[in-house]
Amino acid sequence: MAESFSGCEGNLRNNFKIEIVKADLAKRSKKASLRGKFLAILDREGNPRSLLLVIDENESIKTNELLEFINIARQVSEEALLSVVDKYGDTLYYKIGLIDLKKG
Repeated sequence: MAESFSGCEGNLRNNFKIEIVKADLAKRSKKASLRGKFLAILDREGNPRSLLLVIDENESIKTNELLEFINIARQVSEEALLSVVDKYGDTLYYKIGLIDLKKG
């Protein structure tokens, strides 16, 4: 029983972070829509422009999870952004992507 409660608590915490980010984006005159476990930032016509991964400042993220997110954003031709929410509810945004270092 305790396991299901802790999982529920994690979902509530994640939903709360998403709501914080949506409110912050609204203050910046941006519209956002939930797309699975990501947020999509919409343009004026309502089309997705960027895909946003929301994490807590104390949350670790594995490299393969980050690469998976970047690849998902690339597949749908959207910009990949990372949103980090601190304990005060302040939000920082980072543009993320892959760099291909080929020997010339």
